[in-house]
Amino acid sequence: MFDKNLSFSGRHADRLRKLAPSKIAGEQADQRLTIFGSYVEVLPIAALVGFHWQRCCEADHQQNITDTNILLEQVNRVRDELEFEYRLIMLLHDKKHIAREERLNRAFRYDGNEEKRKAGDEVFFGYIRGGIDILYEKILGDSTSTDEDLLHLDEFLLEFHSMRGKDISMDDILRLCNEASV
Repeated sequence: MFDKNLSFSGRHADRLRKLAPSKIAGEQADQRLTIFGSYVEVLPIAALVGFHWQRCCEADHQQNITDTNILLEQVNRVRDELEFEYRLIMLLHDKKHIAREERLNRAFRYDGNEEKRKAGDEVFFGYIRGGIDILYEKILGDSTSTDEDLLHLDEFLLEFHSMRGKDISMDDILRLCNEASV
């Protein structure tokens, strides 16, 4: 898992660039200050935000928007975080419709099999794309200045904090992790 370059297309590529402009591509000059220093820093936050808000988006393939790519060496910087979040999301996603055994398989047993992992990957990256949308909408969406961005960020963090933990029990997570190791 997370052993290759990642690519985002369409509106998610555009929004990712606005959340964390690339200094290499010279995007910083056209934008306000941002809270993220690089594209890869957005991913772990976006996964959690997308999951908490239950927004899972399909890839947007608008042809007129340049893809945003994240190189493997950058992905490696957050690999452990992404793997941990992937496992948690696979355990908790759609508990009513996906059997516990399949959720355990997606979380722990399909790592080396790209074909079996495909459904889980689609869900996880769907939450990342949903999180990118939410971060953009809540922080940058209708802002016109860095000061407004900071006010929106503060509001967003308060909202996120108030939502935190309502649907997730650490006891449930630990129980499922223990069952997976058997």
